[in-house]
Amino acid sequence: MYSKSGCHLCEIAEERILNVRKRVDFLFEKIDIEKDETLMQRYGKRIPVVCVDGEEIFVYRVSEKILEKRLREMR
Repeated sequence: MYSKSGCHLCEIAEERILNVRKRVDFLFEKIDIEKDETLMQRYGKRIPVVCVDGEEIFVYRVSEKILEKRLREMR
């Protein structure tokens, strides 16, 4: 998940991702875009961005149902 501190939508997205992680085991990585100028330029205010296996699947809002379905399909 690409995010930055102080982002309310990022906090909600992370909470939903961690809820799904209770049901489906997967690696979760949170990347702070403020630490990389290239990422700041790429994502700016278009956060959070959630990627699964390199593909952007959510921007701004995360659906637990869709995320869980996607992760289970990958198994």
